[in-house]
Amino acid sequence: MIVWSSPSTNTFNEEEGNTPAPWIKPVIKLLRNAYKTYPSLKIVGLSQGAGLVAYSLGGHITRKALTEADKMARSQSRGIFCGKDSISLKESFFKLPYVKKVFEGLPSIDNINVYALYEDNIELSLPEKALVHGHSQKTGSTMIWSSEDGRVLGLQMLITFNANIMHELIVMKLYENGKIDDPIKQRFLDEIYDTEKPIMRHTMLKVVQCFLTGIAK
Repeated sequence: MIVWSSPSTNTFNEEEGNTPAPWIKPVIKLLRNAYKTYPSLKIVGLSQGAGLVAYSLGGHITRKALTEADKMARSQSRGIFCGKDSISLKESFFKLPYVKKVFEGLPSIDNINVYALYEDNIELSLPEKALVHGHSQKTGSTMIWSSEDGRVLGLQMLITFNANIMHELIVMKLYENGKIDDPIKQRFLDEIYDTEKPIMRHTMLKVVQCFLTGIAK
C-alpha cells in the first residue's frame, strides 16, 4: 500500500489543535484497520502521506513555537520551503535489507538530495518504537523512518516529482494562489534547477520498489 498526499493538501486543522480534517478521518481509519487486519501488508508513506501514516499508527502532528529568528525567516519565505533538501542518513538506513540491495556496489554516501515541500513550523512525532533513519539538514525534521516490525516505511520527500512537475504543479500553483510572491517564486525555482545539487529520486524510488516487492531493479 502506498499512501501519498499532495504537499498542498490541508490534512490537519491548525485552528483545531492540528486534528485531522474531516475528509481525512476515513483514510486514517482505513490505515489503522489495514495495518491491524493484514499482518503481511507493507505500507509506504510518501511526502505528506508519511505524516499521515505516522499519525494513523499513533504519532502526532504539532506546530513548534517560533523564535524571533524563525519569524524573520518566515517573513522571507511565508513559512514555506520548496526545493532541494539534503537528508543526513544514519547507519541504520543502510542496514535495512531493501536498502542494502539497492545500494549494493554504489559508492558510500552519508547524505542525499531530494525535492521537498513543507511548512517550516510543523513537527512530526513518530509512533512508539519507530526507527529514524534520516533527518533534514534544513530543519532537523525526520525525513526517513520505519516501523520496528519492518512493515512501514515513511519518506517525507517528493520522490515521484521531477523538476518540471515541481515547477509547474507546485511553485506555479503556490504563486497563482497568492501564497508566494515573485522573489520567493524565483528563489524556489533557482533551488529546484540547481545543477550542483543532483537529486537521488530514482534511487529512492528503487528503495520503495524493493521494500514492497523485494526486488531491486
